[in-house]
Amino acid sequence: MDNISIKVLNDLDPDITFELKKLEISNLGQSASINEWVIPVFIKYGKVIVAVKCEKKYLKKKEEIIAVNELLRKWGDPKTVFIHSFYVKESFRGKGIGSLLLEESIKILKKEKVKNIELTVDPQNMQAIRLYEKFNFKKADYIANLYGKGIHRDLMICKI
Repeated sequence: MDNISIKVLNDLDPDITFELKKLEISNLGQSASINEWVIPVFIKYGKVIVAVKCEKKYLKKKEEIIAVNELLRKWGDPKTVFIHSFYVKESFRGKGIGSLLLEESIKILKKEKVKNIELTVDPQNMQAIRLYEKFNFKKADYIANLYGKGIHRDLMICKI
C-alpha cells in the first residue's frame, strides 16, 4: 500500500469532478453513475472519501484517484449515513484498497459521531458482500426492484 493515502474531498475542483465522472461511468455504468451536476453536491453537502495513489515524477507529484466512497447523511437520523457508491478502480482491485478505504472511512465517520452505516448491494456481488461483512455489515433486508424492474438489492447495515 505504498504511496496510497485516504482523503476527504472538500474543494470543488472541475478537474476532480471530471475525473470522478469518468470513474463513475467506468465502475458503475452510465445508468448508475452520478454526473458533473451531482458530484459537486456530494462533495459540498455529503462526503466523498477517496483513496489516492501518489507518484513523484521529475519532482512533480501526480495523484490518481483509485477508489471512491460517496456518502450521504440520513435526513431523519443524522447519526446514520448511507453509502451511495463504493468502488475501486478495476486495475487496483484485489489489492486491499477497498478494505483500506472502508476502514479509514469508518474512522472518519466515528470522529463525526456517526453510529450507523447503511448501503445497498447487488445480492450477486459476492466480492463486495464479503468486504462489507469483514467490517461487520449485516444484511437487514432484501429490496426487490429498488433501482428499477429486475434491479434488486440487499440492504446492509453496520453499527460503528
